Amino acid sequence: GLDAVTQVIEPYVSCKANRMTDALCRDAIPQGLRALVRLMEVEDTAARDDLAWTSLCGGLALANSGLGAVHGLAGVIGGMTSAPHGAVCGVLLPHVLAANSGAADLPEQARYRLAEVRGWVASALSVDPPAAFTMLADWSRNCGLPTLGEMEVAAQDIGTIAEASVSSSSMKGNPVPLSVQALAGKPRLRKSPGCPALSQQRFPGLDVFHKRSLKNVMLKPASPERARRQTIQIPRIRQPCRLHIR
Repeated sequence: GLDAVTQVIEPYVSCKANRMTDALCRDAIPQGLRALVRLMEVEDTAARDDLAWTSLCGGLALANSGLGAVHGLAGVIGGMTSAPHGAVCGVLLPHVLAANSGAADLPEQARYRLAEVRGWVASALSVDPPAAFTMLADWSRNCGLPTLGEMEVAAQDIGTIAEASVSSSSMKGNPVPLSVQALAGKPRLRKSPGCPALSQQRFPGLDVFHKRSLKNVMLKPASPERARRQTIQIPRIRQPCRLHIR
């Protein structure tokens, strides 16, 4: 999903990018974007294969050149809330891309690569490049991606999240240092009028599952020890896969 795409974009524009990660990401970014757009329109096994390949490339790339501000922020948000990681990354991605692109001290190579990413996003969404990042945010929202506010990220916590993310390990790969003000000012928090409940929404940021292949998702409340148990049941698997997160 959007997290898989994020995990090839961030290594590609990272200040730690290298020839190996370039080879992994350069083709995977446009391929993953096209596949994701296709899958939000219709079920397509070839597009699923493309997105799975994008995810694999991202895993290899991030291990060798790091990530960036999207994951720097998402890691802190994940530690403070129960918001789904992929959905958080999906919300943050277009805003971080815009913030990085507009940074005054952006290195020339990063500026060129961000322009490439802008062009790939524009091509996948059939818009002009200047509108690419804004359209990515709107497209994701129209596909059902919730805002941070709808994922219970409180507006008063944004400053704290931004401050904590500056020292995160993922932030060290961002192509340019971003101030706390830049990090805090981008994502939308407001709930949209008439927005359906989260359980009824589609989440492009959930990496693997399509809504028709997900049988049941249950999240139990946190225990006093702050443990959370998540049970996911998927057709084609005889026994439920239980994930215990502590």
